[in-house]
Amino acid sequence: MAKHPYREKKQIWHPWVNLDNETTYNVDEVAGGPDEETWIDESTGTRHFRRNKHEVQIVDGHVTLFCMFDPAPTGVESHRAGEYSDYEPLSVVIGSKKYEVQLQKMAKYDEMVDRLSFAKAIGELSTLYGTPIWQEYLQGREAQLSIELELKRSLTAEGNGRERVIAQWMQAT
Repeated sequence: MAKHPYREKKQIWHPWVNLDNETTYNVDEVAGGPDEETWIDESTGTRHFRRNKHEVQIVDGHVTLFCMFDPAPTGVESHRAGEYSDYEPLSVVIGSKKYEVQLQKMAKYDEMVDRLSFAKAIGELSTLYGTPIWQEYLQGREAQLSIELELKRSLTAEGNGRERVIAQWMQAT
C-alpha cells in the first residue's frame, strides 16, 4: 500500500505482504471518521471521498470483505496516478445514460464468458475454436498480456522489486 503523501513519481510503499489465511490487510477507516479523506471539487462544490470503499460483514466469527472496486455494480473506476481510485456514488451511477451504455457494451463480453465457460465445463470448448466468439476471447487475452507486460516493465523500471509480486499472477512470463 502506498504511504502518504501520495505522488505520481517516487511513491513510497509499505513492504509487500502475501495475503493468506494468516494475513490480511487492515481497513480501519470509518465513514465519517476523523481519518476519512475528502476533497471538494472547486467547480461543483461537491465533496468526494478519496479512500477505498469496503463493506465488512462479520457473522458467527466469519468475516466477509467486499471491495466496492468491482466495476459490475458501480461503473468505471476513476484513477489518478499517485492517488486512491474511486467511483461516483452508486446512486448517481444507477439509471445514468453512461451506465446504461456501459452495460450494453459489457453484454457481449458477459455472453462470451458464459458460453466459453459452459463449453469448457461440459468438455466441448474445442467446438468453439475458430469461431467469432473464440477470436474475441483471443483478442482479449492478447490485450491482457500487453497490459501485464507494460505493468511489469514500469514496475521493473522503478527498481523497487515490485515486479516480483505480480509475476505469479501474470499470464505472460
